[in-house]
Amino acid sequence: MQRLTRRRLCGVGAAVGGSWLGGCLSVSPGGEVSLFAGDEGLADVFLLRESLGAPHVARHVETLRRTLVDTGSVETLETTIDGRVSHPDTSVSPAVSRPRFVEADGYYRISPTEATPTTVDEWVVWFEPVDAAPDGVESIDTRVAEADRFDAQILRRAKATLGTALAADETLGDRPLRDRGYVLFDPTTPEETALVPNPPFEHAVFEGEENFLPDEQPVRLRVRRGPVETTRYTNTVERVADDRADFADYLDANVLDATFDADDLPADRREILDTAAGDGYREDGTPSEPFRTLLERLGVETFEHDDRFTRTVTYRYAGTVYAATCTVD
Repeated sequence: MQRLTRRRLCGVGAAVGGSWLGGCLSVSPGGEVSLFAGDEGLADVFLLRESLGAPHVARHVETLRRTLVDTGSVETLETTIDGRVSHPDTSVSPAVSRPRFVEADGYYRISPTEATPTTVDEWVVWFEPVDAAPDGVESIDTRVAEADRFDAQILRRAKATLGTALAADETLGDRPLRDRGYVLFDPTTPEETALVPNPPFEHAVFEGEENFLPDEQPVRLRVRRGPVETTRYTNTVERVADDRADFADYLDANVLDATFDADDLPADRREILDTAAGDGYREDGTPSEPFRTLLERLGVETFEHDDRFTRTVTYRYAGTVYAATCTVD
């Protein structure tokens, strides 16, 4: 199949009288271009929330958020408070992804300013394969079902890590301590879990759910405190707005890729954006003129790839803020 490169596609556009504003989206014949708005609304798109960052950060995000606003900075291990940067990455460029903000007495923009490799002593929970276990021991899944929410999260992570080691025929004990299971990074403390330092059980059975895993593997639950390599991130904030109206103006001027007024858009472009906010909008081959125009407004024409790529864009449409993924496949 002959590939339609960026240069040739732009040439075709010019030959048929097309206007390729500032660039050209290159798509091979039969390829698909899609726009899917996965996040909708100011809170989901831009504000700091619990689901961001590593589990130990998400678990304490409200305490970290208050410290961040009250003092102007807060340190986190393993990931930044908003999850944009994680170990072992030491790049703190603000262009890593779309920024996140804290809503308090005003609106504050979060920025990672320092990343320092470090070694800390932390508790680690993992499952170690053994040759045999006492009769009548329960499966890991049963233990998960009986545990509270946080302990269940720890046990699931430990089981998943063991599963990858078994699938690779790898000895888990040969891995660095941090890579054996669940690490209770600060600010998590042993008081938050019944598993540390003295777990309520010693043995269990790993039950493989895939053909390449053993049907049953006796395991021992290990809990140990030891040196763990990680990255310490310094998170800072800058106040950018006093109220929501000022914050909306700030986003329009400094962050959003585009703003679309529904009253000023032709019906075909409104239909594309409405569909993108639902099940996602897709076109095969070279984008149609309405779709291409929207993509150019979002800055996608700056890409010059002949193959697949993905970019996250943010925009305001009919008064609502969206974060969407644009994909050429």
